[in-house]
Amino acid sequence: MRVMLAKIMLQKPDILMLDEPTNHLDLPTIEWLEAELAATRAALVVVSHDRRFLSNLSRATIWLDRGEVRRVERGFAEFECWRDEVLAEEERNQHKLDRKIVREEHWLRYGVSGRRKRNERRLANLHALRAERRNYRGAAGKASL
Repeated sequence: MRVMLAKIMLQKPDILMLDEPTNHLDLPTIEWLEAELAATRAALVVVSHDRRFLSNLSRATIWLDRGEVRRVERGFAEFECWRDEVLAEEERNQHKLDRKIVREEHWLRYGVSGRRKRNERRLANLHALRAERRNYRGAAGKASL
């Protein structure tokens, strides 16, 4: 593995795609690889479970989340903080959506005085809100499988 990496590094490629590059390497080899990759001018695409390696090398992070690609111009060291912010914002938005649906359902049960166009439109909006909530929860459920 070490010889293959050295041969690739000598070719000075424009882009390097590495999948678990630190697997089966000893610590001195990982440190050598990290130093070589940090010094290269090539674009790096790295998939790894080695958090220290990713934190030391990355400047941007791409997160595949429930079928959606999210990119942040921060290294992996800040990924978890950013991810938690994104998920907290989603949770706040879903809470707001749920509250709005409750208000609209209350209006539907107790506030409808006649079937005017405005009321029909409001009812259609309620159905759209319910579909939005259902679609979000369906996407989240599929991602956890």
